[in-house]
Amino acid sequence: MSTTIGKIFDLTVKKFPNKPAIYDVRKNVRYTYQEWSEQVNRLANALLKEGVKKGDRVSTFMFNTEELGTVLFACSKIGAVFNPINFRLTQEEVAYILSDATPKVVIFERALEPVIEAIAGRFDKTAFWFIDENKPDYAASYQEKLAEASTEDKKIEVKESDIYAFIYTSGTTGRPKGVMHTHRNMVDQSVLCIAAEKLEVNDIGLVTAPMFHCAELHCAFIPRVHVGASNVILHQFNPKAILQLFEQEKITKLFAAPTMWNMLLQEDLTQYNLSSLKLGLYGAAPMAPSLVNKLHDRLGISLIQAYGMTEMGPAITFLSE
Repeated sequence: MSTTIGKIFDLTVKKFPNKPAIYDVRKNVRYTYQEWSEQVNRLANALLKEGVKKGDRVSTFMFNTEELGTVLFACSKIGAVFNPINFRLTQEEVAYILSDATPKVVIFERALEPVIEAIAGRFDKTAFWFIDENKPDYAASYQEKLAEASTEDKKIEVKESDIYAFIYTSGTTGRPKGVMHTHRNMVDQSVLCIAAEKLEVNDIGLVTAPMFHCAELHCAFIPRVHVGASNVILHQFNPKAILQLFEQEKITKLFAAPTMWNMLLQEDLTQYNLSSLKLGLYGAAPMAPSLVNKLHDRLGISLIQAYGMTEMGPAITFLSE
């Protein structure tokens, strides 16, 4: 039997329907896996109603949000190709990706609306959906689209060899390249990350690195969903907010780049109860031995280094302590 991202999501929902799945800090919204599944199915049906077919692209342009994760799994269930766009890109860089990926739908948020407003008129065959209140005139309301849609699971056939996502990278010279990842690639990547990070159903992971990037998305977010763990989503990196969430939500696992870990250590850690945090994953750059030692001493955590590249999914190797 083929294995896809949509199928691992459905299996988790079936096994843990009432378990906390996701907490979006920005909106103060919490979903169990069953509640989140209903959102995913609503979005899947709304996309189908919009005319999105298997193989069509759906782009997101937003910071870390529940909606980004919902788009990922909705696309995976109907065979659409998920395309998260880097929120740091300029309007011309975003326009290039939209021209290259040719999405049927672009889903975006208020903080990035000026970029979309500047280029939306060039894409008359693309529908723009806005996730926040008071949508601009050229966009439809994401929330209204979901409210009008059914929670029915349409059971569209998706194969493990089908493309799951286009992840654009500028790792080489020239224009960004859209790296194609299949469902099987990502399921295999998830299984490797679960083993390397010793992920368990009772883990609570904090999402603070950008979800548009495959490091956070594929090495942390999806593997936690795969095992039935919980994800807490912070809109943007903020050291004080992260430390507060460690204490408030009893976070057990975190992925962060070395600079992000270093910024956490600049705060007064004595003001927070950080005892729940057990393991830190890092990548994107080497970590100085002095920083490793400080994290051991001040946070009392084990560390795992991941190395890879977008083209590989991204993780290739893990260095455990």
